[in-house]
Amino acid sequence: MGAHELSIYNYPVKSDTQDMLRSRIDGINSSVQFNDIVIFQLPTWIGLEFERAYLNQLRIYNVKVVLFIQDVVPLMFKQNYDDWMKPYIEFYNQADLIILPNLKMEERLRKEGLTVKKSYISGNLGSSYGLPA
Repeated sequence: MGAHELSIYNYPVKSDTQDMLRSRIDGINSSVQFNDIVIFQLPTWIGLEFERAYLNQLRIYNVKVVLFIQDVVPLMFKQNYDDWMKPYIEFYNQADLIILPNLKMEERLRKEGLTVKKSYISGNLGSSYGLPA
């Protein structure tokens, strides 16, 4: 299929300056070409700040972005729900397509404000916050 992995390693992103972060992301994207389709698996566990910066860098290449959302951090950590949910939904809404593990997750995200028109339910992924696959 011509697919290439874009490896993202977990590291303390807060230690990077904006230039260091941009340079790190440019390295990850070294094989990305204009008009590619990039499947961005989430969460990265590096944080929303990194994920936003990464998506912004991807847009330079005029790529189609597919967010493969395996779990939603604000739903996993209820104590941060009020602060995190809106920023995550705003981030997700930048995708061209989303892949979700089940219909219940899509319904929940739509109630939260998800507006991405194209979605795909993978149907065989589990969820750490109790939604059936």
